[in-house]
Amino acid sequence: MSDFMAPRVSKLRVRRLLRAAPIRHVLSLVLVGANVGERFLSVARTAVLLPQSDDVVCHRSVEVKYSERITLGRRVIVGPDVTLGAYSGICLGDDVHLSKGVTIETAGLDFSGPPPYPHAGKPIIICEGVWIGAHAMVLGGVTIGRRAIIGGGAIVSKDVPAFAVVTGQPARTRLRTI
Repeated sequence: MSDFMAPRVSKLRVRRLLRAAPIRHVLSLVLVGANVGERFLSVARTAVLLPQSDDVVCHRSVEVKYSERITLGRRVIVGPDVTLGAYSGICLGDDVHLSKGVTIETAGLDFSGPPPYPHAGKPIIICEGVWIGAHAMVLGGVTIGRRAIIGGGAIVSKDVPAFAVVTGQPARTRLRTI
């Protein structure tokens, strides 16, 4: 019997089968194993790319450029699809949280001369307790003060004071009351 002639199995029958106790337990073990495998890959990759990081949580999809120029504090969390471009150095303080898709890029091109354009960069300092929302971008030469919040999608090209909230495009700084 060819594939297109095979009898169709309803979604309801598949769901009933997957809910059966023996199969459910096997599936849960497989899924737990997959999660453990994902976690192991993340930990192993972090240990190789950022060996100075003992208690850093770093997703396996993080892109790291010039890892030797990155300084990490304690309890840093780096989410999926984050890019850390440390051409001129990046310093992340304690308890910094980088959400999904954040880009921290210290370098750009110097267009003042003729091509090929050389790289030019300035270091980035992100102080203690900073949270950077999904898909935000921090450009070279920026210092973000302690406990500041950078909203999702913001592009930060200027220094941010401590305890500030930065949102929007262009990024606007709002001081937060504590």
